[in-house]
Amino acid sequence: MTAGLFVTGTDTGVGKTLVTGGLAALWRETGVDVGVMKPVESGCTRTAGGLIPGDAAFLAAMARSRDEIEKICPLALEHPLAPLTAAALEDREIDLDEITRRFTELSSRHEVTLVEGAGGILAPLATGRCVVDLAASLGLPLLIVANAHLGGINHTLLTAERARREGIDVIGVVLNCTGEPWGKAERSAPALIEDFSGVPVLGTIRHDPGLQTLPDHRDRIIDLIGTSIDTGTLLSAIRRSGGG
Repeated sequence: MTAGLFVTGTDTGVGKTLVTGGLAALWRETGVDVGVMKPVESGCTRTAGGLIPGDAAFLAAMARSRDEIEKICPLALEHPLAPLTAAALEDREIDLDEITRRFTELSSRHEVTLVEGAGGILAPLATGRCVVDLAASLGLPLLIVANAHLGGINHTLLTAERARREGIDVIGVVLNCTGEPWGKAERSAPALIEDFSGVPVLGTIRHDPGLQTLPDHRDRIIDLIGTSIDTGTLLSAIRRSGGG
């Protein structure tokens, strides 16, 4: 079995790209051969040379990847909408079987492969199929990136419950403070999530208003992820899950 991790969010904008890229960069710096994949990305920038998937390009830069961007992001979509809606507008089809085949090919090149989903776990990808179906098809354990603020507990528990219904191993939760404040809600969330879900909270990322998901911020992101998340425990769990 491939050693890897599927990173999902409880919603769009909760920081899963930051976490995925930060983990890839940190582990790369410690000598792990890390592959990255963003199977479907909507809201890509159109240029004279074609569509540029910004999140996928960021992940590639953070991992120091030499893989072609088309392999990292097989399906780039221009419209900033749910992938199913964007694909329909652009006369494209999201084929989960094809994505799985491409993941198998890409992951065979690497020791560990990180896959970032699109939006939340029930974001529609194809008729009757959502991100959760893709995660189950790839057979990877799941890391949930959740908003640390008020409301995040409910969204995290719902995400974990839905993933488990599909037989997915929910390996952990990372809470991300997407803004201020840092108060009682944020401090109490980890214990409540662990008590009600049985899933370990591997860390909480404090808000840094000057930090952006840009390759120029790579060193700062590595430091933030390394000091906020129990990355050693996470990597060990990934390797065990993949038989490595």
